[in-house]
Amino acid sequence: MRLAPVFWLAALAGAPLAAPQVIETGPGLGLEPQGARGEIVESIRVEGLDHTPEQSVISALGLELGEPYDRAKVDEGMHSLWRSFKIIVLNFSQVEREGGGIDVIVRVREQPVDYEPRFVGQEGISTAKILEWADLSERAELYLHEAGRVRHRLITAYRQHGYHFIEIDVITTGGDDDPEGGAPDVIFEIREGLKVRVSSVEVSGNDSLPDTGWGFWKGGLSDLSDRQTKGQGIFSWWGRVFVEEVLRADLVAMRQVYRDRGWLDAKVELLPLVFSDERDRVQVSIIVDEGPQYVVKSIAIQAVERFEDEQGNIVEQDAELFFPEAELLEKVEMKPGVPFEKARLRHDRRAMRDFYGKRGYIAFDGADETKGWQLLEPLIVTDFERKEVLVTYRIHQGRQRFIREIKIRGNHHTRDRVIRREIGVMEGDLADIVEIERSLRRITGTGFFVDRQNPEHPNPAYRFIETDDPDRVDLVYTVEEGRVVDLQLSGGVASDSGLVGIISLSMRNFDATDLPSSFWGTFGEVYRKEAFHGDGELLNIDLSPGSQVSSWRIRYRHPDIFGTHLNRWSLDNEFSQRDRIFRSHDEDRTRAVMTLGRRFFEQDVTVSVGPIYQTVDIHDLDESDDDLAGSKVPDTLEDSKGKSNFRGISFGVRRNLLNSRMSPTEGTLERWNNSIYGGFLGGDNDLIKSEVGYDRYWLMGPEEQEVRPGFFLGLAAGVATSTGQPGSVNYSERFFLGGSSTLRGFRFRGVGPNQGDYAIGGETMLRGTLEYRFPLLSAPLPGTSQRREVFRGLFFIDAGLLDPDAFEVDLDEYRASIGFGFGLVSPIPLTFNFGFPLREGDGDETEVFSFRLSLR
Repeated sequence: MRLAPVFWLAALAGAPLAAPQVIETGPGLGLEPQGARGEIVESIRVEGLDHTPEQSVISALGLELGEPYDRAKVDEGMHSLWRSFKIIVLNFSQVEREGGGIDVIVRVREQPVDYEPRFVGQEGISTAKILEWADLSERAELYLHEAGRVRHRLITAYRQHGYHFIEIDVITTGGDDDPEGGAPDVIFEIREGLKVRVSSVEVSGNDSLPDTGWGFWKGGLSDLSDRQTKGQGIFSWWGRVFVEEVLRADLVAMRQVYRDRGWLDAKVELLPLVFSDERDRVQVSIIVDEGPQYVVKSIAIQAVERFEDEQGNIVEQDAELFFPEAELLEKVEMKPGVPFEKARLRHDRRAMRDFYGKRGYIAFDGADETKGWQLLEPLIVTDFERKEVLVTYRIHQGRQRFIREIKIRGNHHTRDRVIRREIGVMEGDLADIVEIERSLRRITGTGFFVDRQNPEHPNPAYRFIETDDPDRVDLVYTVEEGRVVDLQLSGGVASDSGLVGIISLSMRNFDATDLPSSFWGTFGEVYRKEAFHGDGELLNIDLSPGSQVSSWRIRYRHPDIFGTHLNRWSLDNEFSQRDRIFRSHDEDRTRAVMTLGRRFFEQDVTVSVGPIYQTVDIHDLDESDDDLAGSKVPDTLEDSKGKSNFRGISFGVRRNLLNSRMSPTEGTLERWNNSIYGGFLGGDNDLIKSEVGYDRYWLMGPEEQEVRPGFFLGLAAGVATSTGQPGSVNYSERFFLGGSSTLRGFRFRGVGPNQGDYAIGGETMLRGTLEYRFPLLSAPLPGTSQRREVFRGLFFIDAGLLDPDAFEVDLDEYRASIGFGFGLVSPIPLTFNFGFPLREGDGDETEVFSFRLSLR
């Protein structure tokens, strides 16, 4: 019965110890005592303890008086004894009694421990922080054999905080090696040195990827590699803290940037660091040898069949392509003569996945490797002499799949049909991965299964499940009910509308027929989504008092009034009143609209039509104090004074391909809205008003990067014409430009042509805007590897034109502005714009700064 020799020698030498290792001694493992198994334990004696209670050792060993001896339990107990108390068993014996039973004697050795290790010499770092770094903040004791590991942890932590020249000595006294038998004592002598900061970083040789720009608008190698080692700058006056580990990671990232862009021979090397005399500053010099950029010599696509042999191994053999190679090559960006770039590989993987996936050859996790579509590792042959690359894409095409059943999971309160009407594939259809993912975006876009207040809330997802039929799969969409009931007490301010307060009840995924079980239980059941929930309807009730604008609104929308599922009809009813104080006049507008819409599912097109009734009261005009000076307001406003009734019909067409309804970053939105008033419909005004708009969002940069810069293009044109007396379009229905959302750099409604002190408004309108948006700050989403944009900057150019006559365009009346802005994207929408007119007209009112803030 003995310890393993290596463990025994380590114990005698006082070297750092791991858990006891035992060798086989007879029928079992461990320090197996002589004697029969199962004898009753009559007494237990533990020898060699100094500070650990004997009963704690006995309990850890699994021994109990009066109970049968259990060898397996004791073997496990020896390991537990080490884990809990750092105690090793030197000898384990048992003595049999004449009358039966055994006496157990255990000889142990405790590891030397210092109950109050000391740290001396530190100046820049507190003792509490050192204990945290040493992993001793939760316990006071330090076993002597752990001192080396603690020293290593402290040196690593110090260097991560810029103490490059940190030195730590461990002084140990007492313990088993002390002839006088003194108590163990560990002292960490710390010599911090000065914190080192980076004074400058010079990168040379990066001729193809030079560092250009400044601040948020920089580009080049350092920006592409996201280099973290940086010198003095406007946001780091003294330079960043020098961490050698971070610098080494920067070098790796810079090398990878070159590899990803075709410079396969590129070398990025660090020259000797130059420290200041005080050793608190360092100059970093990085030299780049780019070498030539490799280009693609040829590109081919090869089909590979994968199957399982008799031994269960996956075997590959050449196969015939299901589609012409030329047709596939049209989809890829990797073409002869272009640089060999990893971004092209990523694009081509996605393009071929979509090409095959649209035809039912799907790739999904858990698929049999011999069935699911896969783009295997490309065959890349590099000619290092000619600096050329031959690329062969290898595709396991799998088999064509159809959808057997579509299942919805996680919708505990939402009806299946609410989700299914967003899904563009049917049971029995080809498993079209493009439409399946588009359907997922529609489900997410409903907002029913997201919770913007909880970043850890999972987004909707889909997966495939194999079935008994190898040609059919089940499609499963998984959702989790989100936050769809909002009762908000809000406040906000905008340069266009002043201070405003909002009392709002919004119930998305509303169900007017899902009544609560009792009146008194209404609020609880609504909160738990057990009442008025689950049919995809919308109910909004808003009350908004303000300094310049006061309004109320009630809106109810049913997305599928006839239950036609896909090409469905919606019913939208809205009743509202808005009272607004303009600088030129006051306007009170009461409006009632009912819209019947038809959605054509495959094209994501919605056509709507419905009656409109509104009353507009224009009063309190800004009259001149001088009767001889004439009116300060334009004739178009003077002629519209008083109350007017509008009765008409609205007609609109809308095509929405945006990736998000709330914060789009990709896609397009096309719309055409028309209102026809008067005539046989009655009312005081006969006019037609039509407006067409086009919005496009697109992102720049690698697709795998969640937060990327991008562009927004917005175009619109409109015309309002009287069908009765020419030139008599009511002032309230004319077009205006200027403010925080159109033609920034001009005051709200500050764009002419003008008459008197105010704009006369246009019967024809053209406007456009182009924005470059770039992230300034992003934050990780808890529980995921993804990030979300928090703070953004933008540059913009706006242009617009108003003509007082319908279907007329006087190019001399165009206005333009340029500017920049920044804003908080989440959690509070906040935008600041600084606009500067490039072209303005007589009487225009300019405004450099505009902003919009909404507090919730």
